[in-house]
Amino acid sequence: MRDAFGGIANIVVIVVFLVIVSGYLAFNVNYTKAFRVKNKIISTFEQFEGNCYDDIATEGTCNYEIQKYMASVGYNAPNFSINEPGWTCHYGYCFKRVDVSATPGGPNDDMKERAYFKIVTQINIDIPIFNKIMPGLKIFQVTGDTKPIVIGWWWFLNVIVTNEQQQKLAVLDVDIIKNIQGSYTAFEIAEMFKDFFYEKMILDVTSVKDYNNIQSYQVLAKGLGPEKLVLFLPEGTNLCTPQFLAQLVTLGFYNFTTNTDGVKYLLKTPNTYKDVEHIQKMGGGGVIRDPNRQPDKQEERRDASFAMNAIIGIKNATEHAGSTTLTYMMKKELNAIYGEKVIAMEINKKDFPVFNEKNMLSVNPDSIRATIEKYRGRAILLVDIADYDDLTMCTDVIYLVEPSTIKLNKLIKTNRSIFNRLKHKKVVLNKSLLNNKDLSEFEYEAGLKVFFNMPPLNERKRNEEVVDLLRKIGLVTEKPTEKKESKVFGLFRR
Repeated sequence: MRDAFGGIANIVVIVVFLVIVSGYLAFNVNYTKAFRVKNKIISTFEQFEGNCYDDIATEGTCNYEIQKYMASVGYNAPNFSINEPGWTCHYGYCFKRVDVSATPGGPNDDMKERAYFKIVTQINIDIPIFNKIMPGLKIFQVTGDTKPIVIGWWWFLNVIVTNEQQQKLAVLDVDIIKNIQGSYTAFEIAEMFKDFFYEKMILDVTSVKDYNNIQSYQVLAKGLGPEKLVLFLPEGTNLCTPQFLAQLVTLGFYNFTTNTDGVKYLLKTPNTYKDVEHIQKMGGGGVIRDPNRQPDKQEERRDASFAMNAIIGIKNATEHAGSTTLTYMMKKELNAIYGEKVIAMEINKKDFPVFNEKNMLSVNPDSIRATIEKYRGRAILLVDIADYDDLTMCTDVIYLVEPSTIKLNKLIKTNRSIFNRLKHKKVVLNKSLLNNKDLSEFEYEAGLKVFFNMPPLNERKRNEEVVDLLRKIGLVTEKPTEKKESKVFGLFRR
């Protein structure tokens, strides 16, 4: 019996010895792999000047070289993470940028931005007995640092996040380091890029879930910083109203646009608050209120008093679509709120004098800018653009289409691509008798979304439809008060 127990003890000793030896050998093999991979990552980071943030490992990129070497040495450690700020982990290794300050008078005193990178690889000891008893021993880390690197040109590349407007941004000719597509919460986007180094993010806001909610932009402002973002807004939506834009300005977002030319301009020349101050005033001061609470009358009146420097263009898309009369009727409704602070201006025409109305001006193209400057302190300037093509003076433009068969056919015959050009504009069907079914068919055939369907109006009386249009544009937050007028003059003036 004693010999039997002695034999079992010997076997246990031998098994333990074999486990220790095999574990030691496995550790050494995997340590060697992790050490060699760490050295390769360091040399590759130095070679590519730290340009190793992109997850895409195409040939010739930093990550391609690293993964190719990992495969050659058999390094197959699983992904892991380091729960500390600044670390980026993928492909079985982690790295972190550490900025280096130049020493005055020293070799780095040349105002160039420098940084080194901390690199961490892991040793994977996959021994079942150890994993069961001491799971904490499964992963051992190997660390190292790169030399200080002069940050190269790539550090000033941009990031694009797209969704519904991906095709419009696909033609954008700018330097890109990372391009992702999809729909994410604002928090997910902030987490995705909080430790990613880039110059600017071009954000198609449709990639943000609940992008109509200003609270989403508060998350982005807090997580990424509004100065890092250029917001690409879908044209003709509620996001382009003065009220919503004013709230963006309040959060610190000064760079937003609806076209790719605007994106390129803002990347080169970012806006300051002074550039967008008028938008904040025009939109009621940009007060961000509780979405569950309705503003009271005092707040609505204050919003109206803040509105300044809105220049709204009214342009005929079809011939004689009624821009002159609609401009006059819009001015009359706005006068009920803003009083004498509303100015109307027509270009290259002499129709306004017929209305016998104050503050309705007829100007030629050479005096447009001077007229705008003269009345800069007024609340709203309505511009009957008619057939004039330069729209750069306007903060917003509506395009009038008279949906009669003869007018539409003449329009298409003159310009076959007109509906493509109007696709993302604020199209108003003026003098329209279309019902909801007809309107849906028109939108389907034209391939665009109608901003407002305006029926024929009686210019001698107040029309609620005009107020609805002004409210949708964002110029009205409260109902105008009706003014009683003399019936004698009512024949010629409302």
